[in-house]
Amino acid sequence: DVEFAGSYLLALIYHLILMSLAFAIDWPPPAGPPQGKVRSVREMFGSLPFVYSVGMQVLTFSSMAGLMVASPVAMQHNGISFISSTTAIQGHLLGMFAPAPLTPLIVGSVGEVTTVLLGLMVMTGGAAMNFAGDKIFASYVSSLLFVGIGWSWAYVASTGLTLKQIQPQEKFKMMAINDCAIFTMVAVCMASAGSYFVGVGSNWYYFTATYISFLGLGLLATLFAMATGLMSPPAPPGVDT
Repeated sequence: DVEFAGSYLLALIYHLILMSLAFAIDWPPPAGPPQGKVRSVREMFGSLPFVYSVGMQVLTFSSMAGLMVASPVAMQHNGISFISSTTAIQGHLLGMFAPAPLTPLIVGSVGEVTTVLLGLMVMTGGAAMNFAGDKIFASYVSSLLFVGIGWSWAYVASTGLTLKQIQPQEKFKMMAINDCAIFTMVAVCMASAGSYFVGVGSNWYYFTATYISFLGLGLLATLFAMATGLMSPPAPPGVDT
């Protein structure tokens, strides 16, 4: 298919341009490895702010991925064409990445935790649009679009929070833990989304209610973090303030 192959050709050209820019930039020489104690995995997860930050990344990414996978399945089940489902996914991707230039401005204005809360609220509102009707194409498009926007805010902000919970010499271990947790849960949600949809009788409203309940855990955790000042702890040992 010419259009299918053409999309990969455009992606190749795009990455060649990025590689050219990377070679053209005069990068500073790498610094030496930071010195200091590196906490164990158990010690890192003994910190509630670290658990919250990683947990929000896991929750927002995996829930977004689960809905993204299940939506085309539900659309096909309810008689909506494959072409329409691809359009809905395009809207979702637009929502995920188009707001990216604005996300740092939002984080800078209201802070990371408030941005996580706003993102989760937008994701929840987007998911609730599915209740407009499981045979209405516009409800899927709107839902996926706003879930993508909410993900952009919540995921980026929670990533920033995670970086604040570590010392420079811990960044490689943190990245390994963080990515393993995120993508393990993403894989589970994506692999099980279709089966769960069938398991609830192919009822899109039940699936959506489960999804919103999942996001509700994040909302409760974020409200708790805001009420208790959880994300404003003293700096980790060894970090100059």
